[in-house]
Amino acid sequence: MLFVTLSFLIFFIIVYVMYWTIVPKYRMNLLLASSIFFYSTWSISFTIHFIGMIAVNYYLLEVYKARKQEWIFYLVQTINIGNLVFFKYFYFFANMASQLLGLEFLEEANLRSLHKLAGYEIILPLGISFYTFQIMAYGFDLKRGSYIRNHSFKEVLLFITFFPQLIAGPIMRATELLPAIADYESYPIKEPSLEKIKLGLWYILIGVMKKLFIADRVGEILYSFVATAPTDHNPLGIWILCIAFIVMLYSDFSAYSDLARGLGFLLGFTIPVNFRAPFFMYCFTELWKRWHLTFAYWIRDYIFIPLGGSKEGEWRLYRNLIITFTLGGLWHGASYTFLTWGFLMGIFLSAEAFLSKRGYSELPANPILRVIRISIVWILYLSTGVFFFAPNWTWALLAIKQMFSFGVNIPGLLTSSQIEIILFCFSVVLALQWLELRPDNFAIFQRGENFLLPILILILFVAITQMENPKKDFFYFQF
Repeated sequence: MLFVTLSFLIFFIIVYVMYWTIVPKYRMNLLLASSIFFYSTWSISFTIHFIGMIAVNYYLLEVYKARKQEWIFYLVQTINIGNLVFFKYFYFFANMASQLLGLEFLEEANLRSLHKLAGYEIILPLGISFYTFQIMAYGFDLKRGSYIRNHSFKEVLLFITFFPQLIAGPIMRATELLPAIADYESYPIKEPSLEKIKLGLWYILIGVMKKLFIADRVGEILYSFVATAPTDHNPLGIWILCIAFIVMLYSDFSAYSDLARGLGFLLGFTIPVNFRAPFFMYCFTELWKRWHLTFAYWIRDYIFIPLGGSKEGEWRLYRNLIITFTLGGLWHGASYTFLTWGFLMGIFLSAEAFLSKRGYSELPANPILRVIRISIVWILYLSTGVFFFAPNWTWALLAIKQMFSFGVNIPGLLTSSQIEIILFCFSVVLALQWLELRPDNFAIFQRGENFLLPILILILFVAITQMENPKKDFFYFQF
């Protein structure tokens, strides 16, 4: 069940009306049943598996809290990582073994064919990367003593399965939602807040517009050309496709986060911010203070800092950055392209840390140096983005080579109208991020929201029902 569909709209309206109508003490039960139903519309068997993983974590962590034996905690995390590795990386590691050992039957295509003939295939459970990180964070916070409240299994189950953010985040910590869930039965919200309703509707409206009219539109152009060879494009065409990708990725993923926040506000909960105008970054360090914040905080707190962070010497800092982001790249997908993207991101962050320690500012005071510095960052940002959307390793390398082959005279495949769409959507995204950067500017629209909101929602509803093309999954659903 996709967010931007009529079926989800009907589902949410039913949940919303029941939620604010029934006796408050039963609302958490309703949300739990709705969340489980939401996930089960994709797969009942994987829903059982999902609930089973939460149960294993909850009860083993309860034993750990009682006995304080370290091996129990590490057993829990081993189970979590093992579960993720099996479903997400089984074929990837088998393929690596095939290349190292020369065993053709272990190649991914051959192994998948064998499994299909045997009547099964290992497929990726929906949202497994996100819910695994959220489950693990709960355990880490308990071990560190940064979260000490006791909770029932029902409360933890709802915290992990909460449907507005279940599939693609934001990745929440126990402190961000679990206390609100636990306190609700004792201190229920008697009626919905008008301010939260308006705020939630704005987030939903903006999220749907980003998804349908920017992400999906630009994505159609992008992926039609990814299916062609990079050598069929001129260098400028590849660069424009890279711009198309970051526009699509931001619009798609931030749209999901906006929808999650909007739905959360309508139900009386606050879901954390996940983006803060990332295209206004001036260095890679700044990028990760603006892009996919809950993921950036997760890898910082649970990978980078446990490795030693920046406190064990300069070269260990660079090592820790590279390890952290290489693992972060692999978390995004089981392929060499994601691994390379993460490794390069670690290299760029290490280079910035190296320069910073030698007195070079991340944002030089000299205007010319500032333009040069920001231009270099954007060139690296766009070019390494190829590894994120490339269908395979060979395509990515050919695209990188083509991007910097400015002496090659190729007509290119992108039409002028497609380029105009990409650049127009890029401009719209910059305008939206300007509002993210300066929320006070949004007050202009809020002054007339009693008039604007109903009209915009009606227009959007008509547009959704009239669209002929089937709605596309959110990009991060594959992770």
